[in-house]
Amino acid sequence: MASTKILNSVKNLFDKESPQTAKRRFKIRNWLSIIFAIAIFIILAVAFMRLMPAWMAETISAVIVVSIYFTFLNNRAIKIRCPNTECDGIIKSNTPWKCGNPKCHKDNEKADVFSFVDRCEHCETEQKAYKCHHCGEIIYFSEDKSKSLCATFVTNVVRKKSVPKKIADEIETIRKTEHELKKAKLNLELKIIKDELEPKKEKTHEEILRESVKDFKDRNMSGARIYAELMAENARIFKDDPDERERQDLLVKMWAQNNFDNLVQKKPRSDERGCE
Repeated sequence: MASTKILNSVKNLFDKESPQTAKRRFKIRNWLSIIFAIAIFIILAVAFMRLMPAWMAETISAVIVVSIYFTFLNNRAIKIRCPNTECDGIIKSNTPWKCGNPKCHKDNEKADVFSFVDRCEHCETEQKAYKCHHCGEIIYFSEDKSKSLCATFVTNVVRKKSVPKKIADEIETIRKTEHELKKAKLNLELKIIKDELEPKKEKTHEEILRESVKDFKDRNMSGARIYAELMAENARIFKDDPDERERQDLLVKMWAQNNFDNLVQKKPRSDERGCE
């Protein structure tokens, strides 16, 4: 009986998926990764020294090892197997989780560092169990099998990536532009459909004449304003050159005469007609 317990203890010590060894494996994972990285560095450096100078071999080996460490080894997730034989599911230590402390119950999104096998990011309480999100089985991390601090899975966690403000503003501008474009297209399509379903009523002669009068007035009033602005501009620009001012004024008058009615040439007054 004693030998069986010893064998089970040795087995759990080296079991890479046992819940009982999860806390220990999580805490020493980075140290093991560093030892593994040093071993790789030594092997690579020795191999490269046969092909190049020692300083170059060490530099290249260091670059390779650092890249491997920060890409694959740093804060790597450990695995835990659900003890329920019908489930037998694998749970990774970087799974988003909710603290089992009744006074906390906050979500832990930085599960790479604050895992349910270690402690809560907010209240720093160590969790004693985890409720398997595959089958609902309680996975205990200690022999007392306490459910008082049981972490649970968080289904609605979205891990946000930090984005520079400039890029975020550009993304928001693009989003608004796309929204306005879609809105304009929908409004155009709606207008076409309405025109097809409700044909425009033909205008009466009175409406046509009123629009014509309005257009005539707008055209000539705008022309008068433009004419006055151009003449004033010529007076300002060519105040020291009378000959050039006269030529420019003549061009403006020709334009006005060709485009507007009675804009430049004033009608003679009644007394003037009488003198004639």
